Amino acid sequence: MKKDLIELYSEVESMAVIGWWSLNLTTEELTWSPMTYKIHEVKEGTVVDKETAVQFYLPEYRDKIKSLVSECAVKGTPFAKNLQIRLKDGSIKWVRTQGRAHIENEIITSVIGTFQDITFLMKSRDNRRKLMEQIIEQGNLINSMAIVAETDRAGRITYVNELFEDISQYTRGELIGKTHSLVNSGHHSKIFFQEMWEEILKGHSWRGQICNRKKDGTIYWVETFIQPKIDNLGSVVGFVSFRYDITRQKELEAEMKAHIESQAMVSHMASIGEFAGSIAHEISNPLAVIEGNNGRLKRLSKDNSELVKIVQSIDKATTRMSNIISGMKSLLFRSKQEHYSLAHVNQIVKEVGEFGNEFLQNKGIRLELDLDQNDAIIECMDVQISQVLINLVKNARDAILSEDLSERKGQSWIKIQVSSTVDHVFIRVSDSGPGIAKEIAGQIMQTYFTTKEKGKGTGLGLSLVKRIVESHQGLIELEEFKPAVFFISLPRKQNLNKAA
Repeated sequence: MKKDLIELYSEVESMAVIGWWSLNLTTEELTWSPMTYKIHEVKEGTVVDKETAVQFYLPEYRDKIKSLVSECAVKGTPFAKNLQIRLKDGSIKWVRTQGRAHIENEIITSVIGTFQDITFLMKSRDNRRKLMEQIIEQGNLINSMAIVAETDRAGRITYVNELFEDISQYTRGELIGKTHSLVNSGHHSKIFFQEMWEEILKGHSWRGQICNRKKDGTIYWVETFIQPKIDNLGSVVGFVSFRYDITRQKELEAEMKAHIESQAMVSHMASIGEFAGSIAHEISNPLAVIEGNNGRLKRLSKDNSELVKIVQSIDKATTRMSNIISGMKSLLFRSKQEHYSLAHVNQIVKEVGEFGNEFLQNKGIRLELDLDQNDAIIECMDVQISQVLINLVKNARDAILSEDLSERKGQSWIKIQVSSTVDHVFIRVSDSGPGIAKEIAGQIMQTYFTTKEKGKGTGLGLSLVKRIVESHQGLIELEEFKPAVFFISLPRKQNLNKAA
């Protein structure tokens, strides 16, 4: 039976790479098991005394093992330590040494213990530690570069990093437990998010660009990567997302698009100018005949009141046609300009008024012009200034038409006012519409921001207006909320070195 137990213990030793040892305190004889010899790579049966055994330990551990064995022998204090030994070939192993006192008749007669090779375990632990350090380092790197958030399956936020707080302007306390609808800008359609949710709930990763809104209402864009979290059963239990701020990239894209559209508009206006010049030329001659004949009718109809009314209406119509033709000829000339030149602001406004009246009168909107008494002259690209004013007038028209006008028929108006000083020209565009809410006033000139229904506005109009005004070294701002009043300040002379 004893032999069977010894064989069984030997098998356990071999499987666990663990041996035993015993130190007789009377004879100081040290006994090792076969596995202990094997761990030390010493031939089994070799006589090893206490001092020789201690020399296997690295120098920094020798005093420690002596102290542990001595305290166990004297006080009976058990010990267990992970230490390192050096073999004859110079290689190093991690070992776990354990010891306890063996007592006979209340006297400690020996110290016995186990000796286990834990090199693989310690290397694995060291590898795990290094891996964790790498993960932590990579995590810190990601946290310093990416906007990170984690949510449950329903999209409720469970974690955000500092960059998420910084860019959204919400604190962690304000975000945890909420969904990302808190930063929803309204830019994307419901279908956009429905398709995103369909993908990630299937366990698929998703990537896309999302327009969000900060706490102060400012728009920001993020390149978004969403990765589902899957449990052991293969079910989606949550999501982790990484986002990168691409706001500046989107602004540059919008600026490029606006520039292309602006150039296209200039080219389009040039084409219109050519066409307008051709029409003006064709109409001018017959119009002169009509005006001449109407003058003769005027002289012949002095005593006929009905005929006088007809002549006056013809006179009014021909005058209007003459003004339109003058505007067409002016457009033909100005559309070919690609440089700054001197222009009368009043003339620019009058021509905008002529064109504006054409698309306002049939909507029941009155366009009022309050021109500059000094008839100021400025250095500008006047086609671009016309473009600014036409954009503002169209926006005002759309704002007015967004209201129910049934009770205000004939009372809707848009006004362009011009004034000047020695150095500057000031233009104000106001309207009788619903005005602009204070909470969005700071955003209306941001690229892609629009108050119009989706599909009816690009959000580029006012941002383009702002760029044109600033390219003329001017300023545009919302001066009043209701009625909405846009204020433009332009220098009368351009500092072309600064503009460049």
